[in-house]
Amino acid sequence: MKTVILMIFIIGNLFAWEINTHRAIDRKAIEVSKNLQTFIENSGISGSKSYYNNEIFENYGTTYLTYIKDDDIGEKNGVSKWGQTFGTKPSYQKMIEAGTILEDALWQDADWIAQGGDGRFNNHFYEAQNGGHKLTYGYGFHVNAVDWVTDVNVPTANPNLYNYPRAMRYFLLGFTEEDPNERRKYQAKMLVSVGHMLHMVNDMNVPAHVRDDAHPFGDPLEVWMRGGTDGSNAGIGFHVKGNTVVGKINSNSFAPYRNNTIHKQSKVADFMTAEATFTSENFVSKDTLYLDNDTYLPNRNTTSYSAYQDIGNDVRKRYIRNQHGTKIAIELDSYLCRNIQKIYYPNHPSRRGRGLCGAPTTIKGDYTVFKESGEVLIKRAMSNAVGFLDYFFRIQLSVTVDCGGITVKNISKTSLVKDTSSITLKKSSILRFEYIKSNGAMEAATIDVDPDRPIDATYDPTVGIFYLTKDIKPGESFTIPVKHAISLSSSIIAVYTHDIRPSEGIDKAVAVAKINKPMIACGN
Repeated sequence: MKTVILMIFIIGNLFAWEINTHRAIDRKAIEVSKNLQTFIENSGISGSKSYYNNEIFENYGTTYLTYIKDDDIGEKNGVSKWGQTFGTKPSYQKMIEAGTILEDALWQDADWIAQGGDGRFNNHFYEAQNGGHKLTYGYGFHVNAVDWVTDVNVPTANPNLYNYPRAMRYFLLGFTEEDPNERRKYQAKMLVSVGHMLHMVNDMNVPAHVRDDAHPFGDPLEVWMRGGTDGSNAGIGFHVKGNTVVGKINSNSFAPYRNNTIHKQSKVADFMTAEATFTSENFVSKDTLYLDNDTYLPNRNTTSYSAYQDIGNDVRKRYIRNQHGTKIAIELDSYLCRNIQKIYYPNHPSRRGRGLCGAPTTIKGDYTVFKESGEVLIKRAMSNAVGFLDYFFRIQLSVTVDCGGITVKNISKTSLVKDTSSITLKKSSILRFEYIKSNGAMEAATIDVDPDRPIDATYDPTVGIFYLTKDIKPGESFTIPVKHAISLSSSIIAVYTHDIRPSEGIDKAVAVAKINKPMIACGN
């Protein structure tokens, strides 16, 4: 009688992708996202901006008190000191990366040993085939990853100050607060929050995180994906080295994924649930090998097998592929042993030297499962990250001034979203014009609206706010008629916001636009 042993070469630990890999994924996403770049241009936050120095972090361990601080942050982050990575005056890209790193932080003043290693990372799990179940073991109070990002059922003792609703609030305050220091603070918090959420989106392409499988002591796949401990060994080697992303995967290699639903969703939660479902149903992790379970995917009915290959000591192996043809596991078959089942990782010290029946059988050097599974998951994670950035900054406006008044046009790109409802300026939503003074202070700009001409909004001059009276779809515009001379300049910005509409499945959105082609004076 023979014994069949399944050897799983996947996946994940409590920290999901290594921090350095998270940074590499998200740095590429920052380069590719069209909507992010348009926002940067419209908002005046350029890559050379340097006023985010020493903004205070909240709810982190004592070594993470400021965004930029020369404290040791550990080798797992790929750098030894904050200053070496972000400098003393970080750009918007570095602020996003800071959030990506800090999403794996401990709770504020948490003691790793005394508290069993509790931190934000315990909320990074979403078991897609079990109703989005949270992590079922480990220290602390856990919520599932989607609730963590959307601020649902999160305990007040350890709140998530960098979730989607809070990020949108920071976004709005970052361009409406009168005090320039407050604006800078909230802009920084918004950008860092985006990094936190990108980290969460990345985790939905880690099988262990979508199959309730925590691995606090690490996983060889992550080391292999980085190219070894220093990123120099064989494999994909996808990591950040200095200011460069090193690896065989670039922005062009994941372009095919950007043309399908991975890149386009209708709600922020969809970016997580859609990918969590795909990953869970098509890949396995070390402790969730359920190929004989007909109700849990992948299983024997959705996988295929290669021909057996002899590897010595009366043992042979064959590859298991998922329904898309990707290798996800290796099965060992022996005629010598009975009722023995073991899990092996290639070149993993804790597994080396013990084969079937105690024989020294390993599959040292066989990285094909790592390579095939890793490439698919990394590429999807990159595409999903680009899609999330395009969604977060999805509302795009053009504001022009002429003798007819102020024309606001919805120029949001329909090609970057799943449906136009998410980029439609909503009835009852708010539009305001903010004037930036020479000293950096901001106040609501006064618009002398002509009451005798039609307008698709109502105006409250006491607070300087327009409330839209109709939906403005992409490509459509509306004009605010003015009664007297216009004297708007490039120091005026338009800020749009709409609230969550659960019945339509629309998340809150904020947009910022500069005044284009200002007219100094016209009319009477």
